[in-house]
Amino acid sequence: MSVIFKKIKRILVLTKCTSLWGQGQYAKAISMLNDAIDSSTPPDLEASFRLLLAKCYRGLGDVDKALREINKAYILGLNTRSKENIEITEHILEEYIHILQIQEKFDSEKLISLQHELSDVKIKFDNNKTIMSRLIKLIRPGRLD
Repeated sequence: MSVIFKKIKRILVLTKCTSLWGQGQYAKAISMLNDAIDSSTPPDLEASFRLLLAKCYRGLGDVDKALREINKAYILGLNTRSKENIEITEHILEEYIHILQIQEKFDSEKLISLQHELSDVKIKFDNNKTIMSRLIKLIRPGRLD
């Protein structure tokens, strides 16, 4: 199977599982996501899979598994952070914070650290959106004569 076909297939799985998660079909989404992850899964895509797994486990009320998956997503996100995936990093941090807050006992230092990191990421994301909107205005037809 070609690399491109595999990537398209994984994106379709992610899309389907996101829909299942939205419908509350967490167990089905978890099964499909786990089947889709293997050693050849690109880290940025695996981070998205792990984020969705965390959300599904949280939906089932399994906070320990949710925490395990969001931690994996966070680590993958650290290794692949770039301007292209700031948005997924933001989602990972938001979910991580949410999962920590619903635990009976949570590490308050970790929570504060993640909140600061999320704040930094949001600033970067907002800056990137501002830069992109300025570039779009510059390249509109008739502006670059």
